[in-house]
Amino acid sequence: MVQRYLILLAISGTPPRSDQTALEVPQLECRRAGIREWKDAWITVSEFNHDLAEVSFYYDPNAEVLGSFSKGFLAKIAAAFKPFLASPNARISRTE
Repeated sequence: MVQRYLILLAISGTPPRSDQTALEVPQLECRRAGIREWKDAWITVSEFNHDLAEVSFYYDPNAEVLGSFSKGFLAKIAAAFKPFLASPNARISRTE
């Protein structure tokens, strides 16, 4: 069986802690993503959940899609996240 790994970044309405690196989500991107009711939002890029798609408690492939971010904002997220991707301290395994 092929296993598909997920990398999940947290989106929160709570400001990041001082030991976290996060991007503030612009209001336009909140609307695009379907989180209009949030006054403020951040995507934490300094840590991520690592999970298996087939057994994930956090990912439901049948869930309704709320919205999506623009290509430009996704590029900003990817650039900010890239330095943390290889860091063993940033990875929180959900596969164990």
